[in-house]
Amino acid sequence: MNLQELFENYQGKRKTVMEKDDFTNLLMMYPAALVANCDNNFDKLEKENLFSAVKESAGDNPLLACEMYSELSYLLSDDSMHNEISNCIKSEAENNQNVKTIINDLMVAVAESSDGISQEEQNKIDELKNELGTI
Repeated sequence: MNLQELFENYQGKRKTVMEKDDFTNLLMMYPAALVANCDNNFDKLEKENLFSAVKESAGDNPLLACEMYSELSYLLSDDSMHNEISNCIKSEAENNQNVKTIINDLMVAVAESSDGISQEEQNKIDELKNELGTI
């Protein structure tokens, strides 16, 4: 499934206010959210770090920032689209070093935000880098 198809599928399911570019940004933050949640301790500092990335992505649109954060939370609670999202991210990152760098940097930043990177978080980062082809 390519990015456009995934976007249309997601919009049909979730009815968000996101445009395709916003959705693309959401996808780049998705791995960081998975890392933050991997130890079942998605703590305040990790949430603040992730929300900062969301706010930056949303610019001066607070409604969009709230919706993007809400959608990341939703994706953590419902992994039914994980494979489609992962395959789409992998396809987008395949020949785009910038996408790889952004995804990897966000994963590390969220993991480091509270007490450094735990072994569980490092394992998840390594797993996701392999899965998404961002190594």
